Amino acid sequence: MKNTGALLTLLLLASVASTFAVEPLFAKNKTKKNTETVAFKFSTSEGKAYPISDRKTSYSATLTLIGERVKTQERKQLTINAEEEQQLTDNIQEQRRLTKRIRELKRLTHTERLNITDGSLAIGDYYYAAKVYKILSGFGLYNEKNGGIIIVCITQEKGGQSTYRLILHGKMNSDGIVFEAPQSKLVSQYFLEIFGNLE
Repeated sequence: MKNTGALLTLLLLASVASTFAVEPLFAKNKTKKNTETVAFKFSTSEGKAYPISDRKTSYSATLTLIGERVKTQERKQLTINAEEEQQLTDNIQEQRRLTKRIRELKRLTHTERLNITDGSLAIGDYYYAAKVYKILSGFGLYNEKNGGIIIVCITQEKGGQSTYRLILHGKMNSDGIVFEAPQSKLVSQYFLEIFGNLE
């Protein structure tokens, strides 16, 4: 009887130990399942840029965005950090509007975070004569359910040192994504109207 009791105790301890050993594996798999990263590319099919100082004049605009969509059930993954908040804009009123829009998207279900890693904005009818802005970094939010999308990027003009904020407000539908002016803009330079597709 004494030996039987000792054997049962050992079996119980072994069972508990195996449970603790397997639990982190389950937790890891659960985290992996809750977050999915998908690469994307946005390309313009049609676009126009209007100088902020002269809305009657327009130039062709070509936008390319490369990055990843982070699909997650964890709301904390949608957090915009302090450094990114500073990128929104220097204009306090516009920053409030952007912050409000970002909060609205974050509250909705089916919202994804967008990480922009590369891309460019070219403005002008001929590429070699166009102004080209390289996208250095960016982030955004996209709601798969209602199609709402907002993107903020830091750009640098090719051959120059100055940086400019690229702010895009848009909507995705069955035909593609539409970014509308005047909400979409290269801050202090151009209002943008851009239509394109995700690849």
